[in-house]
This record gives sequence, C-alpha cells and structure tokens, in this order.
Amino acid sequence: MKFCEEQLKLYAVTDSRWLNGRTMEECVTQAIEGGATMIQLREKELDLPSYIDLAQRIKKICEFYQVPLIINDSLEVALKSHADGIHVGQDDIAVDEIRKRATEPLIIGKSVTNLEEAKRALSENVDYFGVGSLFPTETKGDACSVSLSELKRITALGVPVCAIGGIHLSNIDQLADYSLSGIALVSEIFRRDEIKQHTQLIKNKIESIF
Repeated sequence: MKFCEEQLKLYAVTDSRWLNGRTMEECVTQAIEGGATMIQLREKELDLPSYIDLAQRIKKICEFYQVPLIINDSLEVALKSHADGIHVGQDDIAVDEIRKRATEPLIIGKSVTNLEEAKRALSENVDYFGVGSLFPTETKGDACSVSLSELKRITALGVPVCAIGGIHLSNIDQLADYSLSGIALVSEIFRRDEIKQHTQLIKNKIESIF
C-alpha cells in the first residue's frame, strides 16, 4: 500500500498487555472500526514464529479494511506477513538495509527524540517520524521525553510527524498548534473495555483540532 500522510491521523499501536482475555484480532478490528487509520503491531515479547503468525492474521484484517499494517522493528516479520511497512528506532535495523532486503516498497517510519536524530533520518528519506515521548507514559518505561519546543523544530523539517507517548483524550488539545500529521496511541486505545467507542471519541477530537 502506498504511503499517504492522512494514514497517520489516528495511529493505533498494539500492546498485548491490555488484551484482558480478548484476542488481538478483536481489539484491532474494534480500533479500525472506531476510526484508526494505521495499525502498528508492536509485540516485543513474542518469539519470532508467534510474531509472524500474529502479523499474518492481523494483516488479513487490515487488508479487509484497507488500513496499512506496520510492523515494529522486525523486518523478517514485516516481509513474511506481507505488511505494508516497518517502524524502527534509533538502534534498530538501518533504513538502507531495509530497502536492500525488501522485495517490494515498504512504508518506513522512524522514531526520533530530537532535531539531530530527525535530520539524520531526513537524509535516509523515511516516510514519517514518530516523535515522543511527549508526556509521561507507562507503556514504554525507557522512552525519552521530548519538549513541545523540540517537537516544533522537528515538524519544521517538513517530514510527516506522528506524536506519541502519554497522549490521551484530555491532553490532545495541547498538540493542536504543532503541524502534526497524526497522533499515535497505545494504552489509550487498547486498555479500554469499549475500544471502538473510545477510538471514535479520539477520532472526533483529532478531527476537531487538526
């Protein structure tokens, strides 16, 4: 699937810690039906065969709804599941290596926490930046905090930016004036009992300010 900036608007990032007896397929389906425009499968605790199997199942759902599936970190999982893209951090596989090994074009996103990292990623010609953590978050304990002033410097580079980290319904308003392409959410979506309904609320909020 070809990358479009609009796909970043409501970016749902999975975390199986919040399943509470539900299947990942059920939760992802609810998120998409509630308005998620992109799904990132981020399951670092799974062994490789289980990760591939899960990715293949989630890909079928994303394909049905025409929503891109992005795999966190693992190029092997992305390739074997025929995912639409991969998201990498600063210490993950190099973007050049991804392009060398990919058998078809992939959407490539990269996490950045400051302007210097963003400028390096800019030279790699990635499709978008994931910038965070903007607020305190329990989802990723080692996440670096990014100030809103640094966020503004990064968005000024002209690459689509998706903000992540500690974002929830009550603080999205604080991000209204930063030229963002979208918001990425983990627990704010997947910890909810009513994922579809809460995702719809988030979608309405995002559309009112972006």
